[in-house]
Amino acid sequence: MTKYELYLTVHLGAAAVWIGAGFLQVLLGARATLARDPARAIAYAHDSEWLGLRLFLPANLVVAAFGFLLAAEGWDYDQLWIQLGLAGFTLSFLTGSAVFGPGWTKIGKLAASDGVDSPVVHARIRRLVTIAFFDLGVLLAVLFEMTVKPTADDQGALAVTAAIPAAFAVLGILLNRFAQARSPEAALESA
Repeated sequence: MTKYELYLTVHLGAAAVWIGAGFLQVLLGARATLARDPARAIAYAHDSEWLGLRLFLPANLVVAAFGFLLAAEGWDYDQLWIQLGLAGFTLSFLTGSAVFGPGWTKIGKLAASDGVDSPVVHARIRRLVTIAFFDLGVLLAVLFEMTVKPTADDQGALAVTAAIPAAFAVLGILLNRFAQARSPEAALESA
């Protein structure tokens, strides 16, 4: 086994964990926001906060470290697919550290002070689930980039790269609206 093969195996394994966990997080988030069960939604928020530091952050760091090692073994940072991959990684990493980390923590504090039935708490959960859909789309776009390795001439591949996060953002927004329409506070407003 060469160093390159070892680096690639670790890089891909960490990416699989990161993306797989992201898929599971949005699916559980969708279920939690649609369930009309405040305790379930709060438990989901606590689990998301816990996973952020114990699974997502380490997977992010391993992907990045071994990606840089891979690049040092034979790739050039002038290649568009590497630049797009780095941009996607950076966007997802910043979203995790600037939005999800403080967001899940804030939800826990709000639930403790305002109660688990607070409409503000559930609106914040829905918003973070919506952002999680977009973030998963970014990760899938990076996966597509790393697989296809498009150049600037590959307009179709670049269009797909842009469409993936956009499609996931739309799914997240639609879920948010549907969950909001089904929320207990929406039922009270329509009565």
